[in-house]
Amino acid sequence: MTNGNDALVVVTSAAGMSGQFAVKALTRRGVNVRGLVRRPEQAVAIERLGATTAIGDVRDPDFVASALVGATAVYHICPRLVDFEVELGRSMIAAASVAKVRRFVFQSVAHTYIQEMPHHWDKLQAQTLPEPAEIPFAVI
Repeated sequence: MTNGNDALVVVTSAAGMSGQFAVKALTRRGVNVRGLVRRPEQAVAIERLGATTAIGDVRDPDFVASALVGATAVYHICPRLVDFEVELGRSMIAAASVAKVRRFVFQSVAHTYIQEMPHHWDKLQAQTLPEPAEIPFAVI
């Protein structure tokens, strides 16, 4: 990931357990972080970790475009067990590309290839882009 005072990393699902760990790890290293949260009451915990927040629905393209302004990297964590993971993953990387983000990271899970675990299988589908991304991306 990018680091330093000029970096701005956007963390999706920042209010979740993994999101809070990511925000905390980045802010401890001096990285500027903008945490995306759905509800205003979630913003308080993220701001206490030293990040700014953007409050809205990640399925709203206007919200996402606004939240990515000035970002140098995106750390994307899809909300748990949702039925729109594939569309969200692809729309997030497309929005990051439009915003000229320099790095995109998908947070994944183990065993994405097991179709009997739909939420894992969906992560694989989201991470397998139909066309090459215009920005470097990684899956962890």
